[in-house]
Amino acid sequence: MEFLAPNSFNNSAARSVDEWAGQIQSVWVQGTTNILELARIVLRARRAMGFGDWARMWRSKKLPFAISKAKMLVRVGERLGDLDGQTFGHLPSGWSILYQLARLDRRTLERLIREGVIHPALTEREARRLVAQFRGETLKTRSDRAILRERLRRFAQFVERNLGDWSARERELATEELTQLVDHIVIADGGGRPNGHSRSSIARCNSFTD
Repeated sequence: MEFLAPNSFNNSAARSVDEWAGQIQSVWVQGTTNILELARIVLRARRAMGFGDWARMWRSKKLPFAISKAKMLVRVGERLGDLDGQTFGHLPSGWSILYQLARLDRRTLERLIREGVIHPALTEREARRLVAQFRGETLKTRSDRAILRERLRRFAQFVERNLGDWSARERELATEELTQLVDHIVIADGGGRPNGHSRSSIARCNSFTD
């Protein structure tokens, strides 16, 4: 019986990784018109390779996209890989959009294609809403805190751009209005009536925009 040295096992695994990477690369260079075949080959690679080799292939940077994209393609391959070319031709070409549509059950997907609800020009946002609707999910949106930070950031930018053009009366008016606003925030936060520190509160509020 012939025994192989540890390096022989490693070299064999490395060749397997190189072979799969080469096959994926050869489909990738054909462009976005071949997303279905790309999803199929990535799915075959994932099923054929052990977890260690799979992870090593993406760490090797041999491919032009990351493992996060590969996971999307695996899902697309699992759920949409058996579609015929004519049906697939009615789908958008972006893999992030296809990833969303792959969450639909097959009957719903095919019906929405026939009805023209799903079409090549469908955007990712539209796909997300569509999938949420048919899966009975609430579409996740930005958090209230994220919205607040964004609005404060935009207001701070507005002030910075225009402050130099304001008259003394306009600066005084802005200060009065902002002081009242901070007073409302302090009271709503359970801090009672403001005690003369409203202007320092404005400075603290500005830290949200940093």
